[in-house]
Amino acid sequence: MERKACIICHGELDSTHYEGYAICTECFDLMEYLMSEYLLMTITRREAGASVEMYSK
Repeated sequence: MERKACIICHGELDSTHYEGYAICTECFDLMEYLMSEYLLMTITRREAGASVEMYSK
């Protein structure tokens, strides 16, 4: 039986977090961390008076 590989790191797929995408737990955790950091940066910049147009694109 052929083992599936993660589409990001090509490592062994230990579980499926997104239906239709083969993403391993390690890459899933990394993506989750990066998106939370991005969200916090976005919120912080918005509170500092950044342009609303920048967030609507």
